[in-house]
Amino acid sequence: MIHCGKKGTRLRICGKIILFAVIFYAAEFVVFCLTGTEISSWSRRILNQMYTDSPIEIGVIGGSQVLYGISPSVMQERLGKASANLTSSQQPLSATDAVLRETAAHHPEMKEVYVSLDYSLVMADEVNLESIYMMADAMPASWNKVRFLLHATPQEYYLNSFLPLRKGESYSFSRQQIVQNLAVLKEPDYRFQASAGGYAPHDGMTQAAYDALAEEYQSKKESLPEENGKVVLPDRSVWAIRDMISFCKKRDIHLTFLATPVPEFVTESVTNYDGYVQAVRDLLDESDVEYLDFNQNRKCEEKQNYDETRQGCLFDRKNPSLFNDDFHLSGMGAEIFTESLCSWLQTNG
Repeated sequence: MIHCGKKGTRLRICGKIILFAVIFYAAEFVVFCLTGTEISSWSRRILNQMYTDSPIEIGVIGGSQVLYGISPSVMQERLGKASANLTSSQQPLSATDAVLRETAAHHPEMKEVYVSLDYSLVMADEVNLESIYMMADAMPASWNKVRFLLHATPQEYYLNSFLPLRKGESYSFSRQQIVQNLAVLKEPDYRFQASAGGYAPHDGMTQAAYDALAEEYQSKKESLPEENGKVVLPDRSVWAIRDMISFCKKRDIHLTFLATPVPEFVTESVTNYDGYVQAVRDLLDESDVEYLDFNQNRKCEEKQNYDETRQGCLFDRKNPSLFNDDFHLSGMGAEIFTESLCSWLQTNG
């Protein structure tokens, strides 16, 4: 009798703990739904394209460089396939990997993927928790979501990552934010409310603005980490790149990595940018996947010479009107760049 009493007490204690955990989690989830800024953000509406019925035959995945730099309408017109930019702010490669997997699961027609390897995100020293959780919030509960959070976040943030209210995420208790979120969540198919295309054209810079930025960059030279004279890519970036390559091979998806153009003074401020390009190409050599870098200002060669010469692709990186700021293209720049990219693909695809 005493033994059964102790067992019953333990069961009641366990039941209370479980009940408390459920109530605590539910309360946090309600607060998140009302105040989380990502519920009604532009990133969410763009990432929701992963779950819509609209066809995606070509997926372009990356951070805001893709949002401002690739015109899906130009790609569709030139290549004759439905194209979409799948982008979020400061999207790390681990999030890009998750976007690839989510989109492929819901869009088996997607057989071409272009992934941005902007050096500032690939070589970032610190993990950007907000950008990671931005992606996680857009995903329904699934093994892919768990896998993403385990690979994307440092171990000390594991518990934080699996709670509705997280350190490192953005919230607003303003009435306007709550009204916006409720307007989104009241729709039963809110995951299918998407901004088609994922493209935001912007105006170009003036010559004065361009010159001011160039002068600023001249005073802040940087050197990427090296070992034995070679640039070393972060382990988390190497893992994500290899994981995307492996996934695409299994799904018979043609994968190409690229770097969108930035003003010339940006890459000139990185003393070993060519070393970064070489490190990426050395990594990709093991898998025979292309890397197109549009920051080397050299004319693309024909495919038969491309592997030998490793030339970059032509783009006028000294023209202020083609850039919105130091890392993003203007609307005109995006159209020219997308045309240039499509021309290369049609010639060498």
